[in-house]
Amino acid sequence: MEPETTAVETIAKKETLLVNDDHIHGQGLRWRQHFDLKLIDRFSTYIYAFAWEDPRVDLEFLELKPEDHMFVITSGGCNVLEYAIKVGPERIHSVDLNPCQNHMLELKLASLTSLCYDDYWKLLGEGYIENFPTLLDTHLSPNMSPYAYDFWKKTGNFKSLFKTGCSGLAIKVFNFVITLRRLQPIVERMCHAETLEIQNKIWKEELRPHLLNKWLIHILNNDRFLWGALGVPPAQMQMLLEEGSAHTYMVNTLDPVIENSLLRDDNYFFYMPLMLKYNKDAPGNPAYLSKEGYDLLLAEPHRLDAIKIHTDYITNVLATIPDNDLTKVILMDHLDWFSEQDARTEIEAVHKKMKKGGMVFWRSAGKAPWYNSIFQSTGFEIQVCQVREGETMYIDRVNMYASFWKGTKL
Repeated sequence: MEPETTAVETIAKKETLLVNDDHIHGQGLRWRQHFDLKLIDRFSTYIYAFAWEDPRVDLEFLELKPEDHMFVITSGGCNVLEYAIKVGPERIHSVDLNPCQNHMLELKLASLTSLCYDDYWKLLGEGYIENFPTLLDTHLSPNMSPYAYDFWKKTGNFKSLFKTGCSGLAIKVFNFVITLRRLQPIVERMCHAETLEIQNKIWKEELRPHLLNKWLIHILNNDRFLWGALGVPPAQMQMLLEEGSAHTYMVNTLDPVIENSLLRDDNYFFYMPLMLKYNKDAPGNPAYLSKEGYDLLLAEPHRLDAIKIHTDYITNVLATIPDNDLTKVILMDHLDWFSEQDARTEIEAVHKKMKKGGMVFWRSAGKAPWYNSIFQSTGFEIQVCQVREGETMYIDRVNMYASFWKGTKL
């Protein structure tokens, strides 16, 4: 059997007509729901090119089932695909006010359904594929909404997908520091260490003194960088500082990660930003990047058909969902940003749309978030899943949140 010709090889050889007569750009509305187009002008890019919450831990507590109806925040879209592969819920409402975050999820979905695996890996695993603007027209565009197609048409000349968006700015800054201090060879040795002992030794003796020194953290600890590059608003930063200094927070985040998770094989959350690509051989990669996950989603299209992408405020999307319909809701950490009234309005809306016994999950920069009491007074029984304290300083592969919570509708 002859090997499959990739899209890039076809384009390079000009073997076929690049655009068929029936090829229509940006008419793929399989996933994207209609939204107020005025939102497009409010956002120029996404914050996250990749999800920054550990789905492995989510799945430990979610008790996810095929009959579940989920409501999640899109972010980078990676975890939406993780749930679709690992369980395949009947419905996944993926919601983000920022249209560009949903454009990122559409890029991943269109790539999955339009490209062979080798090309798919180059784009999403390595962050770059040759002739992406042409590939967008010849292969991806029929499976994209007009909004996503227009966005990627304007922004598709990237050299690394992982250096795009606000998270890309953070990666650029840290890579600048690494280059300036000539640390790249050390970073590469740490990222490819074969044991935790070797990895931790490199970190403590060679990298930590440069990256966790107080002057660097002081420089980066400003509202513009925290929000523009890391997506941490002032209100959430204040919750972090209530737990200790910015330096203490970074120490409590990074030291346990290096001590407990092998970057090379299992912790793509740190491997990828440091190496600017995923490790193709790593067993701990996101499921959607694996050949097995790719094949499963193509073989069982109902897993993808379950996804509905909404671009609006959470409360507005909830208003379109029948009462008592949702069984699993993941709110990430965004309630940290809210006023008391906004938090109450959203929590009450979530309660109305959830089935009795349904579960809602949230993370927080605080160990005991102030809005927990609102969940309780609204009719949820709350339970702590994880708290980063004492002997449990490592709670997941990201390890940037102080706590993880569950609320069950009574």
